[in-house]
Amino acid sequence: MNFRTDLACEAYELHKDTLKDGIFQQKFNVSGIDFVKVTVTSDDASEKISKPKGVYITAFINKYFDGTVNLKSAVHAISEEIKKLIPNTTSPVLVAGIGNRAISPDALGPKAADRVIATRHLYQNTATASQFNEFRPVSVISPGTLAQTGIETDEIISYISSEIHPSAVILIDSLASKSTERLGNTIQISDSGISPGSGVMNARKEISPSSLGGIKVISIGVPTVVDAVTLAVELLNDLNDDIDSNTLQNLKNSGKSLIITPRDIDVILKRTSELISLSINKALQPFLGLEEILSILN
Repeated sequence: MNFRTDLACEAYELHKDTLKDGIFQQKFNVSGIDFVKVTVTSDDASEKISKPKGVYITAFINKYFDGTVNLKSAVHAISEEIKKLIPNTTSPVLVAGIGNRAISPDALGPKAADRVIATRHLYQNTATASQFNEFRPVSVISPGTLAQTGIETDEIISYISSEIHPSAVILIDSLASKSTERLGNTIQISDSGISPGSGVMNARKEISPSSLGGIKVISIGVPTVVDAVTLAVELLNDLNDDIDSNTLQNLKNSGKSLIITPRDIDVILKRTSELISLSINKALQPFLGLEEILSILN
């Protein structure tokens, strides 16, 4: 069975015994935060794990949430990995919070985007431009969903990108995991783009470097849901129960279109969206200290 997951580290775990070439995994630690980096380089590996070729960096942030690692260290660790993927220039960046803020498991993107510092407008005013020349020009949007606007998210981002010409687009979106243990406890950073809504089983047109004419695309996401069938099979496997084809089919029939999210999802969103927004701000405006970023936001 193909387990439903947006996390490349989970897909690697599922297929590592059959993958010999074209995919690599590296584990490392930055400021107390554990990371797993999966690099997909071949079409064969990409097809087998159902992920586009690219780099997928997963941060395990449970040590921050249990108090072992402080906020400053966590922001430093994650911002350093984001910085490695964005162009090393002072050129403009567009940040987009993908999702529907009215649906808790899908609200990560808009909530995080709310706390990203927009600076592009400072350069539009000649009276203030010289005062803020240290800041990288950043634009921030929350484009909503197709059901809310009648416009595909990729169309909105494509049009805005054609107008403001960013060197990179950073997308923030909710993801799906195959394991409840990783819900809200991991952040995935990737340079392969995304399909908006895939985390809540409503995937739309992809947003990627190819769809945006070569613009660098960095996606950042947190798993907020697990597919019901995937979870049921995982639990049965943990109990060492053999799953025959009839049982599996019954699970698929009864659990299709169902997703499960933690009951404390609002708490998860608050803490993960804050960590993501602070890390993006630090990566885009590295001369600012964490205290200065928090002061601007407050």
